[in-house]
Amino acid sequence: MRNVLVVALTMLMFVGVAQADLTYSGADLTLGTDNATPMTITATTGAGGTGSTLWELDIKRLTYNFTAMFTALRVGGVNHAGLEGWGYGLWGASSAGGYNDGAFTELSKTASAYSFKLVGTSGTFDTETTFTINMATVTNTHWTATMKITNNDVVAREPYGLANWRLGVVASTYGDDGYTLDGTSGGANRNMVGVGADGPWRVNENVDRGAGNLDPNDTLWGKATVLNNAAATAMGLTVGLELSAGSDSGAYYPSNAIGDANVTGTYDNVFINATPREFMGSSRPDNKPLDPGASYTTNAYLDLNIPVPEPATMALLGLGVVGLVLRRRRK
Repeated sequence: MRNVLVVALTMLMFVGVAQADLTYSGADLTLGTDNATPMTITATTGAGGTGSTLWELDIKRLTYNFTAMFTALRVGGVNHAGLEGWGYGLWGASSAGGYNDGAFTELSKTASAYSFKLVGTSGTFDTETTFTINMATVTNTHWTATMKITNNDVVAREPYGLANWRLGVVASTYGDDGYTLDGTSGGANRNMVGVGADGPWRVNENVDRGAGNLDPNDTLWGKATVLNNAAATAMGLTVGLELSAGSDSGAYYPSNAIGDANVTGTYDNVFINATPREFMGSSRPDNKPLDPGASYTTNAYLDLNIPVPEPATMALLGLGVVGLVLRRRRK
């Protein structure tokens, strides 16, 4: 009886201390641009890389635009990110136009989070973007990017095309004819339609400047969800996977190509691109000029509906055994 009780209590202790972790392999990003070898961050359900794999994220440092690119997101061993060859990958957020900020600094590399900073210039503005790749929680997986812009001129200046973000997902195998998005922007469901069959993703977003039904007080957001159809099955995508991106900056005036899938040619990605209305140039009445030395900070995010499974079954089993032991003792 005592041994059974010890086993049950050990199970409960294990539930309390079990920890999902991030582990790292591949390139050391602090050694400079590489263009070829990524660093892979792997999220697992157990400590030190044990247990099941929740997701794998590849990050590369690239020479041609001095940036760090999220080149692949593997779920179930299959990449879901926009193809690297288009220069954007999964997610971009930048306080400099073109998604590149220059100098790279690694801030933390732990079992719970990976963080790095990109610093550069854009015209008269100093730019700084800090990314944090967090481990999954029992709720979801939440990554952040904080973008800061500082005016270093002696006069007030209006930023243009800054604090952008982009979400990219792979839409078809290379060489297919591509897809278009049906419907209109403004938060409505938009499915990928192609010749003879629908594509694997559903897109929702509020970033198309020409869309109706937009709330001028809303912040920018967009999401892509894997559908349960033949296209998703053929590519091995995880049905129901949802990627949600956004920022706390103002919506309603995004960049031109936002919300479009591929309309011509053999394009194989869907991108949701967002530019805050605060930084659409002096022609916009709501553009925000920055005084000399003044800064503007905005926060972007990317959420995946991939949580760490709660060890509820083990906890309930342990509690059941303890209850049985105590009941027998009373008898």
